[in-house]
Amino acid sequence: MTQGGEKFGDAANYTNRSLFTMRHIIREVSLERVITDYPDVYQIPVQNIALMNRLGQDKLQAILKSCYHNNAG
Repeated sequence: MTQGGEKFGDAANYTNRSLFTMRHIIREVSLERVITDYPDVYQIPVQNIALMNRLGQDKLQAILKSCYHNNAG
């Protein structure tokens, strides 16, 4: 199981992973504006997980692999 309770190979895991370690810098003003303007901010992760599940593990693996292939030089 992962942090969110999904199984190791679950496509939903692609909503919280990155190819590289990264630090997110989010300006509070920008975040407040989005939270105010977006119709249902709490549905964002739900929608992201649903999209990953629709795409499926095989498609997501192919996308990930193409990131490495296209940047190989």
